[in-house]
Amino acid sequence: MKFLQKLGKALMLPVAVLPICGILMGIGYWLCPATMQGGEISGVANLIGLFLVKAGVL
Repeated sequence: MKFLQKLGKALMLPVAVLPICGILMGIGYWLCPATMQGGEISGVANLIGLFLVKAGVL
């Protein structure tokens, strides 16, 4: 029984983190749509968007 409890705890972390990563990536792509298209990135808002997208991927 203890093994199943440990397994459940181990599986809870990725399930809890995935929505947060999705929100970060959504906001990042909203701020910097050039990230998805491979365009040039310049400006503060675009850099913040790129940072959020990269944080969501990791």
